[in-house]
Amino acid sequence: MRDPQVPSALDCMHCGFCQQVCPTYLATGDENESPRGRLFLMRAVEENRLKLDDAVAAHLDHCLDCRACETACPSGVEYGRVLEPFRIRQRAQRPDDAGAASRGLSGYVQRQILPDRARTRRWLAPARAAQRVGLGKLAGALRLPKLLPRGLRRLTEQLPPPPPKLEPLPERIVASSADAPRVALFLGCAGESFTPQTNRAVAAVLQALGCTIEIPQEQGCCGALAYHEGRAEDASAAWRALARQFGGEDAPQHLITTAAGCGSMLHDLPRVAEELQVDEDTVLRLGRRAIDFHAFAAKLDWPNHLQAIPLRVAYDPACHLVHAQRVRDEPLALLASVPGLECVPYEEAELCCGAAGSYVLSQPELSDQIGERKARHLIASGAQAVLTANVGCALQIQRCLRKLGHPLPVFHPAEVLAAALGVGELRVAGQVYGREAR
Repeated sequence: MRDPQVPSALDCMHCGFCQQVCPTYLATGDENESPRGRLFLMRAVEENRLKLDDAVAAHLDHCLDCRACETACPSGVEYGRVLEPFRIRQRAQRPDDAGAASRGLSGYVQRQILPDRARTRRWLAPARAAQRVGLGKLAGALRLPKLLPRGLRRLTEQLPPPPPKLEPLPERIVASSADAPRVALFLGCAGESFTPQTNRAVAAVLQALGCTIEIPQEQGCCGALAYHEGRAEDASAAWRALARQFGGEDAPQHLITTAAGCGSMLHDLPRVAEELQVDEDTVLRLGRRAIDFHAFAAKLDWPNHLQAIPLRVAYDPACHLVHAQRVRDEPLALLASVPGLECVPYEEAELCCGAAGSYVLSQPELSDQIGERKARHLIASGAQAVLTANVGCALQIQRCLRKLGHPLPVFHPAEVLAAALGVGELRVAGQVYGREAR
């Protein structure tokens, strides 16, 4: 029985506009791999006209949940609100379904490693050590990674170049002004493990713009990996834990998110929690406080003069930033304020990169095909660097660029803004911009 709170697949009027923005349909040409086709499949299962067998489950699991179809849909079908509850019911009906990426090492990595920053760092430590002493290139030349289990191999392939050694962020960064706006900073699991420089750049920008920043040290996962996999209980537990960590009567009004995927999960939390009957006020308030870094930073007063950064960059609009949170103009407006910075256009800019959280582990072939399509367009743009506001997108794009022989650097927009403010630095092709360049 369909939940009456959840939008229906019946809202689809079969126009097909969604197909031209759907990465899996463009990759396969299969109607079943399009939003329209999947809506038909879900409706047929709900009406008992079709059995939820392995073939049907596979088509549904191939969806990246990028939600580009929602932006393209003229009748306003909230595709994500149809798919995600269906996945939860699917998991309840098929608890051992491999389509939910729940088996083997890949499933273990998704359930037990990635949502926990400490475990992720321990797992990554040997690979990071090998990178720092140059063993990574040697291992690649000898094809040693091919000997690893697929899940572990995919995880190590995603590793970006090692960042400089960074100090842990303090629990509180106090602004000089007594009436400064107070914000909380959500670090994220993957973000702090794979690209910790992003959170430091965000903190540096917010501090430079006069904010007091609170950073709970024991904060956990946003619950997105569990929710997108249909594990409602695990997701609910993650939300309750976050509500405790970021709650309290004196909690800051805004919870700043830096990764589009985490931000989308927290942004949607009031609606999702209601649908799952997680009605604790603390959880609902947590979602209402969440705001993307760019959306918040665009409201602050910026200095009139920023340092010049004469670079050609290609901005990748992360799907869950543009389509889920509807944050489209703010990142580009902030970047446009940086002297010398040129955002170059490229084909299919809003097409998904194929990262989609754990999709790179659960659907490696499709993920590669979609990611390399994006990477070819980025290479053709002539950009010197790529900017994207989601850690998964950054890792996927960087990996695909390396695979195609064009290892362009990939940054979060906050890293560019920190350099322009003189509170961070950006290194591109041996040139240093920002703090060290002064």
